[in-house]
Amino acid sequence: MTTASATAAPPNPGPNQDPPAATRSGRLLTLVRSLIDFALGLGRTLHNQTSPEAVATVTRRFGISDVKVILARLLHGLRLAAELEERIMKDAARLDRPPRVQPAARPRPDQPSDTSATQQAAAAIRTRLPTAGQIASRLRRKPIGAVIAEICHDLGIVSGDKLWLEIVQAVISHGGAAMRLLRDVRDRARRTGFFILPATPVRPLVPAAGDGPPLAIGTGPP
Repeated sequence: MTTASATAAPPNPGPNQDPPAATRSGRLLTLVRSLIDFALGLGRTLHNQTSPEAVATVTRRFGISDVKVILARLLHGLRLAAELEERIMKDAARLDRPPRVQPAARPRPDQPSDTSATQQAAAAIRTRLPTAGQIASRLRRKPIGAVIAEICHDLGIVSGDKLWLEIVQAVISHGGAAMRLLRDVRDRARRTGFFILPATPVRPLVPAAGDGPPLAIGTGPP
């Protein structure tokens, strides 16, 4: 192999090596790790209970007063994020290929939120968390964007959180249902009255090359 051919392109990262931050896989990995840090911060607040106000802020985010249920959801979200982190690192070379042009999907009709289903899901998480193997098996059949949306549901993400625009862009770019995520956040905010207003004016989100069309998404309450 000549020197020129050996240095023409950097080698693909191995399964235990972080992809470059400027790549699609690198941006995904940064987002997932930020979500992990976010979940750990909420967990520390609930565990330490340094102030009733801080704990109340976290519980309002979920619309659930049972701290054990919230901690179970955070743990489930962390397990999902850990499995997704490993998947991104293993699939970095594939993720960084230029995306194929997909036909536009037909929008699904808006459907009302099912509060009873949400309560049943919370009860199921409280009674039995899936094992790491079960989570890994289920994640292999889901698009990365759908997994990110599920993690955000478990972490009680709202539309004013710092990571919101990055989350929506990642969900759209990687096969998730952005409208379903938006409805989940909107309906939860209406039930709980919990809103976080953006500190700065919202600007259109311009994705990196290959990540899809620009977005202009509001981060305030619906």
